[in-house]
Amino acid sequence: MAAGLIATIAAYRSIVQERDSTISSLNSQVSSLNSQATNLQDQITLLKTQLNGLLNATATSASVDEISLNPSAWLNKTVAVEGNLTGPYEYGGLYVYAWNYKLSSNGITIGVFSLVGPPGPYYQPVNALVLGVVTERRDYMITMNGTVPAGPVQYVIEAERVYLL
Repeated sequence: MAAGLIATIAAYRSIVQERDSTISSLNSQVSSLNSQATNLQDQITLLKTQLNGLLNATATSASVDEISLNPSAWLNKTVAVEGNLTGPYEYGGLYVYAWNYKLSSNGITIGVFSLVGPPGPYYQPVNALVLGVVTERRDYMITMNGTVPAGPVQYVIEAERVYLL
């Protein structure tokens, strides 16, 4: 009986050692995956830094607020603006442009016209970086005497690129 008990204890120790080895291996794998995740996060940060460097080389970083508060100062300037993108929108019950979007931040909104995307529609806001030129837009009405301005001048960003973040 003692021999059987010793054999059972030896088998139990072997099972415990195998489980300890498996747990150690899993802990090592988790540590490795955490390290890989950290490396990927570092790469993402580096790529965002490089992207911002490229954008800043060709565009001035601006906020929706800055453009809205003093739009004439930004007129015809290339800007890089981050915000929440939604759209496309209808105008007067008509689906005027597939590229009629809105970019908002801190409760302020500016229009975005883009022939290059994004591939929306976005009924819920998506975080985006818009690279484009600030321009004036005005609606016109066709009359028997030609076209006449209808409504105030609107400042919009004519997007050259839209990056979803």
